Amino acid sequence: MPGNRVLLVDDLITTGLSLRKAAKAIRAEGGVVSDALVLLDREEGGNERLKKDNVTLHYLLTAREAANKLYELGAIEEDQLKTILKQAKKK
Repeated sequence: MPGNRVLLVDDLITTGLSLRKAAKAIRAEGGVVSDALVLLDREEGGNERLKKDNVTLHYLLTAREAANKLYELGAIEEDQLKTILKQAKKK
């Protein structure tokens, strides 16, 4: 309904394109979108893209935080950690 506030919820954000598309569709129907919630921000530019559309991103953790914790726990090797951290830096 026009004027209804909508919180976008997804498992993760990479580039932000799917969340931006969802916000645009909701706004086209008169909905109000100002926030999005994800479990994981892969730190690949999605947050910045959402900001351009006036959507604030809220996340549980970043790819770097998750990778570092997994490495601390011994769940991933150092080369895997480096690969993840390198990808997260490529905004």
